[in-house]
Amino acid sequence: MDLWQRYAVARRGRSPKKLRESLELRNQLVERYQHLAEAAARRAARRIPFGVEYEELLSHAYLGLIDAVTRFDPDRGIGPNTYMPTRIHFSITDSLRKLDTVSRTVRAKLKKRRALSEQLGHEPTDDEVQEHLGFVIPAVQIKSLEAESDSSSKGRGRGDTLRDHVADRHTPQQVSDCSELLRGLDKRERLVVMLYFMHGYRMKEVAETIGLSESRVSQMMTALRPRLKENAARAA
Repeated sequence: MDLWQRYAVARRGRSPKKLRESLELRNQLVERYQHLAEAAARRAARRIPFGVEYEELLSHAYLGLIDAVTRFDPDRGIGPNTYMPTRIHFSITDSLRKLDTVSRTVRAKLKKRRALSEQLGHEPTDDEVQEHLGFVIPAVQIKSLEAESDSSSKGRGRGDTLRDHVADRHTPQQVSDCSELLRGLDKRERLVVMLYFMHGYRMKEVAETIGLSESRVSQMMTALRPRLKENAARAA
């Protein structure tokens, strides 16, 4: 009996022993196909036109892989090497919709330009912006960026992004780049953070998803909170 068949049999059981076996087999399958998640994250990193780090994309890819392994049915006639990449791609794409597409640099420039406008009492010309601030943003680009910024701000509900969730769950600062919050975390820690903060999983659901005990996840979250606060403060 191959690994997929053993996993399918174990999933049908309801005893604690079968549940543990199911999680162990699922994690083995995730490890077997993790190269698909890594490849998807690399492809996404090459084509994304704004600053999202590879590690953050990889975290979303791993979440997609876990979901794909859980959903995969070998009896449907679709092989795992066909099914898995599709689910992983959807996971990455969905996560990118929730990310702010206006960089911190652009936000800072727009903020300075607005402040200059208030100071002068009128919309500054390019020459005035250059003279006072040392840079110029073309008028067409300003309109586009401001519309994008407004759309991003209005389109996100409370807690739509990782940084919003961190703020909602008592980490003080909101930062403009989610990847900064994940800096220095290993693969499992990133998964815990993404599931709990961004996807809104409860502690028990996080534990079930990554195959750890709820008490272990609670310990990880206790240890991670000060690190997340430090990362948020550093990036703010």
